[in-house]
Parts: sequence; structure tokens; C-alpha cells
Amino acid sequence: GQDDDSLVPQVQGTPGTPEFDSNAQKLAISRLEAKPLQFVGLAIRKFPRMWAPEDYGVSWTVGVTHPSNKDESVTLLLVSQAAYVAILGLAALGLWRLRRARPGTVVVIVVIIGALAVAHTFVEIQPRYHSYVEPLLCIVAGPGVAALRIPKSRTAGTAHSDGAETREGASHPAT
Repeated sequence: GQDDDSLVPQVQGTPGTPEFDSNAQKLAISRLEAKPLQFVGLAIRKFPRMWAPEDYGVSWTVGVTHPSNKDESVTLLLVSQAAYVAILGLAALGLWRLRRARPGTVVVIVVIIGALAVAHTFVEIQPRYHSYVEPLLCIVAGPGVAALRIPKSRTAGTAHSDGAETREGASHPAT
């Protein structure tokens, strides 16, 4: 894979002009037609770079190496990645749970994410380019969290249909 700077001399025209853009598009299409398998390989390599890391927030705000404490930097990177993996897993579980109850919603969400993935197959990628899908993933993760059926704390009490609450060790008043 060549970076964008190495392609500029191969394209006729001044960068940023319509002529240059048209010529760059023609060059891209001719390369796709000449070596389609290389394009497929590039798309496969781009996918994990776009979707796997969740380090851009930490690296763009405090840098890869925190100026005062490297351990803090590593901890922030690990927490960021762990939270992202949890959101992805819960969103996948949420979509799985919604597939029968709301199939149209699932299709729309998958199309949105799929369109983003396909679009970035043809253009530049950076991990931060998936950030605008993260709020959607968090919403879809809701049914995934519900599927986990995390039990309520026993010390918090149990609500009853009449609005009364029973604390641990107390009995529900007779009605």
C-alpha cells in the first residue's frame, strides 16, 4: 500500500482542483480493474484498523505516553479498549435479542454500520472515524445489558405490586 503523498506525482493536475480529483478517480478505478485482489486484500487489512482499536481518545488527549506517568497512560488505554470491547459485545448481543422483536430496526442499524464500513473501504481510515457510531452502539447495547439479567442487590429491598417495599429480613405486610 502506498500512502497518499506518493500518489500525487502520478496524478495530473493541482491537488484540490476538479481536474486533479477526476484524474485521481480515474487512476483509482484503473488500479481496481487491474488488480482487484489487491483491493480486496487492502479492504481486509483496513477493517480491523478502523474498528478494532479504541485508543484514539486517550492518544489524542493525553498522548500515547502520559507526560508525567507512563502507567497512567497504559491504564487509560486498557480501560478505554476494555470499555469499547464491552460495548461492542453488548451491542452485538442487543442486536441478536432485537432481531425477532424489531427486525426492521436491526436492519437499519446494520445498514448504517455496514455503509460506514464500506465507505471507508474506499477512503482513508482512522480508528476515530467510527466514533460517531458509538452512541448508536451504546443504545443498542441496552438490550444486551438486559439480556445479562444481572440480579438486583438484595439489600436494596424488593418492590411489590402494591408499592410497599420489603427490606431483607422484613416480611411483606398482609393486605
